[in-house]
Amino acid sequence: MEFMGRLAALVPKPRVNLTRFHGVFSPNSKLREYVVPQKPVEEQESPKPKAYSMTWAQRLKRVFAIDPNAAR
Repeated sequence: MEFMGRLAALVPKPRVNLTRFHGVFSPNSKLREYVVPQKPVEEQESPKPKAYSMTWAQRLKRVFAIDPNAAR
């Protein structure tokens, strides 16, 4: 049992990031852009248009099939 306890101590906890970057590879390093390879131009994504939220009338029409703008 002692062996199993020592072995279990080496197993990381769930959802723990085991890779840590220091120095120029750290996320906030000012020199990171010079060391990490850049994406080729054809792979860079264009900015996506901003999604807008639905209006209250659109939500009523979608969920309850009610058109609040329709004349009675």
